[in-house]
Amino acid sequence: MDLVIIGSGNVADCFGRLWRLNGHRITQVLSRNEAHARELAESLHAAWSDDMGAIDRDANLYLLAVSDTAIAVLDRRLRLESRPVVHTAGAVSLGAISHISAHTGVFYPLQSIRKGIAVNGVIPLLIEASDETVLKKLLTLAEAIPGDATVMSSADRLKMHLVAVFCNNFPNHLITLCRKYCSDASLDFSLLQPLVRETFERLEAFDPEDLQTGPAIRADSITLQKHRTLLARYPEMEKVYNLLNESIEKYYRG
Repeated sequence: MDLVIIGSGNVADCFGRLWRLNGHRITQVLSRNEAHARELAESLHAAWSDDMGAIDRDANLYLLAVSDTAIAVLDRRLRLESRPVVHTAGAVSLGAISHISAHTGVFYPLQSIRKGIAVNGVIPLLIEASDETVLKKLLTLAEAIPGDATVMSSADRLKMHLVAVFCNNFPNHLITLCRKYCSDASLDFSLLQPLVRETFERLEAFDPEDLQTGPAIRADSITLQKHRTLLARYPEMEKVYNLLNESIEKYYRG
């Protein structure tokens, strides 16, 4: 399949490389950032441009791997008539690109993707299409991605995007706060890494609600107060600490 990728960030880089490795041809990369467009295009042996007016109109499918706000801008400005166009956003509906083309789709990776960092494992795909023709194309492209594709409505995909934020973005921020605290206290953060790995590896075999430990579930008010005292110099971290402990207490004891 001949593909045009609009965007040059993490998702564009990941999908472009996987598709090329699996026999698809990236004919062009378009991005407002000239340097990024050139860099990605050269790695994919594709043409590139920072001018949307120079878009290749002979591709089999057009991928919008751009920010949510950029999708809205493209929907106002880009017109590709009946050519298949898909976006990769979790929180944007299928109808958000209806002005670009009559044949649209969504190809959303339910995974944290960063340039230069290999994904260890699978990339679940949540896909949606305006018609069977586009759906078949998306399923063909999904074969190049390590993971299963699930057809899902825009409404349900938005819900999955929400819980993905809870499962991935929030824990990562909590670990960031912990690392900062360790640094300030001259503590070795790496000592916590086996604990973090064990926490997530256990989820492969057990329900998370059966794994909860800590002072909140034990109603250990003495330890909770000791922790709050240590957090006196970190008011934002203390707010998070109190909020999560309160949530744990309510979940398990009502």
